[in-house]
Amino acid sequence: MTTVVLSPLGAGQQFFGGNTAASSPNVPLSAGLLYIYQAGTTTPVTTYTTSAGTIANTNPIVLQSDGRPPYEIWWIPGFSYKMVLQDSQGNPIPNGTWDNLVGINDLTTSGLALEGSSLTVTGNSSIGGNNAVAGNETIGGALSVTGAVNGVLIESSAAGTNTNYGPVTTVEMYMGLPLQIPANTIGSNQHYRIKVWGVCTSSAANTVHLNVRCGPNGTTADTALGALTLTSATTGTNIPFILDFDIFSATTGSSGTFTVYGWLFNQGTTGINSGSGEIGSGGGTVNTTINNQLGISIVNSAGTTSITSNIVLVEMVR
Repeated sequence: MTTVVLSPLGAGQQFFGGNTAASSPNVPLSAGLLYIYQAGTTTPVTTYTTSAGTIANTNPIVLQSDGRPPYEIWWIPGFSYKMVLQDSQGNPIPNGTWDNLVGINDLTTSGLALEGSSLTVTGNSSIGGNNAVAGNETIGGALSVTGAVNGVLIESSAAGTNTNYGPVTTVEMYMGLPLQIPANTIGSNQHYRIKVWGVCTSSAANTVHLNVRCGPNGTTADTALGALTLTSATTGTNIPFILDFDIFSATTGSSGTFTVYGWLFNQGTTGINSGSGEIGSGGGTVNTTINNQLGISIVNSAGTTSITSNIVLVEMVR
């Protein structure tokens, strides 16, 4: 069984002839020929008659007397297709070529572009090619992206409401999930951002280190790009804070380096102190030709501080 999606033109579509030797305008194209190719080519592809993906259509598909295909047209997701319409003698029908067609509800196809709309995806999704999405995007499950994604916020991690990280100990751990960065997509002056909203509680004065890391593992073994230190000057309970990292990449060949700026804002005069500024410049080298993961981890020299994070967000800005 082959996984397939429904094509936009199928058994319900009626085709009409043109000014050709074996057809006439506004007359159903009886015995017409519908060829299906890879997009932009004349390479034939296999399509299927049902969603089971077990019985292939002929190529060309011979239209019925009413100008409709005898079966639905199902094809493999993740690709773009071209349809070419001819009369029964093989003469092209004017305006009878449709290129770069994708399957209905096919979110694995390259060149996804949605403007002024909302995109909601449930489950794991793979998007290839250059993609532009305007509007609200909600992704459930793993998202794999290849190619450039411009002007789109990619939410790698919503750690969940009131996810508690603490007491923070000497065992470094990730907050939320890292952002998946496909191979060969880190470019010069690429802008990434990490945001954390939550509250901090501390029973004693100490420091908590928040490390920005990038590498192939998605663990604390990845390259440290920069760190921001939260200083708990006094005891405090549920002190609201906002943590913001801006990360800019630079590339030389297959190597990527990053400049990291970090800001910490808190409400109140006790608990955690505010800090800002450049916290890492050119720190660590990342191989840009492999899949990488960008995220934030937390570690403390003592187990007297806990952070309850309402949201951990990792995004690509441009």
